[in-house]
Amino acid sequence: MELRSCGDSDVLCKERAKLEASNAEIDRLFMSLYEDKSKGILTEQRFVSMTVQLENEQAQNKARIREILGEISSADRQSKDIRLFMEQIKQYATI
Repeated sequence: MELRSCGDSDVLCKERAKLEASNAEIDRLFMSLYEDKSKGILTEQRFVSMTVQLENEQAQNKARIREILGEISSADRQSKDIRLFMEQIKQYATI
Protein backbone atom coordinates (compact mmCIF):
# COMPACT_ATOMS: atom_id res chain seq x y z
CA MET A 1 0.00 0.00 0.00
CA GLU A 2 2.73 2.44 0.96
CA LEU A 3 4.81 1.67 -2.13
CA ARG A 4 1.85 2.29 -4.39
CA SER A 5 1.20 5.52 -2.55
CA CYS A 6 4.78 6.68 -3.12
CA GLY A 7 4.52 5.89 -6.82
CA ASP A 8 1.23 7.71 -7.10
CA SER A 9 2.73 10.64 -5.25
CA ASP A 10 5.62 10.81 -7.72
CA VAL A 11 3.20 10.83 -10.65
CA LEU A 12 1.17 13.58 -9.02
CA CYS A 13 4.29 15.62 -8.29
CA LYS A 14 5.36 15.35 -11.92
CA GLU A 15 1.89 16.39 -13.10
CA ARG A 16 1.97 19.34 -10.70
CA ALA A 17 5.38 20.42 -12.03
CA LYS A 18 4.09 20.27 -15.61
CA LEU A 19 1.03 22.34 -14.71
CA GLU A 20 3.16 24.93 -12.93
CA ALA A 21 5.48 25.12 -15.95
CA SER A 22 2.44 25.53 -18.18
CA ASN A 23 1.19 28.40 -16.01
CA ALA A 24 4.59 30.08 -16.19
CA GLU A 25 4.50 29.73 -19.99
CA ILE A 26 1.01 31.23 -20.05
CA ASP A 27 2.32 34.22 -18.07
CA ARG A 28 5.03 34.68 -20.70
CA LEU A 29 2.42 34.45 -23.46
CA PHE A 30 0.35 37.14 -21.75
CA MET A 31 3.34 39.46 -21.86
CA SER A 32 3.96 38.66 -25.51
CA LEU A 33 0.31 39.22 -26.39
CA TYR A 34 0.33 42.54 -24.59
CA GLU A 35 3.44 43.62 -26.46
CA ASP A 36 1.90 42.57 -29.79
CA LYS A 37 -1.28 44.46 -29.00
CA SER A 38 0.59 47.59 -27.97
CA LYS A 39 2.59 47.45 -31.23
CA GLY A 40 -0.64 47.13 -33.22
CA ILE A 41 0.14 43.60 -34.40
CA LEU A 42 -2.99 42.20 -32.69
CA THR A 43 -6.47 43.65 -32.83
CA GLU A 44 -8.33 44.34 -29.60
CA GLN A 45 -10.81 41.57 -30.39
CA ARG A 46 -8.09 38.99 -31.04
CA PHE A 47 -6.22 40.08 -27.91
CA VAL A 48 -9.31 39.70 -25.73
CA SER A 49 -10.17 36.32 -27.28
CA MET A 50 -6.69 34.91 -26.76
CA THR A 51 -6.47 36.34 -23.25
CA VAL A 52 -9.74 34.70 -22.24
CA GLN A 53 -8.55 31.34 -23.57
CA LEU A 54 -5.26 31.59 -21.70
CA GLU A 55 -6.97 32.70 -18.49
CA ASN A 56 -9.34 29.72 -18.69
CA GLU A 57 -6.47 27.30 -19.22
CA GLN A 58 -4.53 28.82 -16.34
CA ALA A 59 -7.58 28.62 -14.04
CA GLN A 60 -8.03 24.93 -14.93
CA ASN A 61 -4.36 24.29 -14.21
CA LYS A 62 -4.61 26.02 -10.83
CA ALA A 63 -7.71 24.00 -9.92
CA ARG A 64 -5.95 20.75 -10.81
CA ILE A 65 -2.89 21.79 -8.79
CA ARG A 66 -5.15 22.30 -5.75
CA GLU A 67 -6.62 18.82 -6.31
CA ILE A 68 -3.15 17.30 -6.58
CA LEU A 69 -2.00 18.99 -3.38
CA GLY A 70 -5.06 17.60 -1.60
CA GLU A 71 -4.40 14.10 -2.91
CA ILE A 72 -0.74 14.24 -1.88
CA SER A 73 -1.67 15.52 1.57
CA SER A 74 -4.22 12.73 1.98
CA ALA A 75 -1.70 10.10 0.87
CA ASP A 76 0.87 11.46 3.31
CA ARG A 77 -1.63 11.28 6.18
CA GLN A 78 -2.56 7.71 5.27
CA SER A 79 1.09 6.73 5.09
CA LYS A 80 1.78 8.23 8.52
CA ASP A 81 -1.29 6.50 9.95
CA ILE A 82 -0.14 3.16 8.56
CA ARG A 83 3.37 3.57 10.01
CA LEU A 84 1.93 4.52 13.42
CA PHE A 85 -0.39 1.51 13.32
CA MET A 86 2.47 -0.81 12.40
CA GLU A 87 4.57 0.54 15.29
CA GLN A 88 1.69 -0.05 17.70
CA ILE A 89 1.20 -3.59 16.41
CA LYS A 90 4.92 -4.31 16.96
CA GLN A 91 4.67 -3.07 20.55
CA TYR A 92 1.70 -5.32 21.29
CA ALA A 93 3.25 -8.26 19.48
CA THR A 94 6.29 -8.16 21.75
CA ILE A 95 4.06 -8.36 24.86
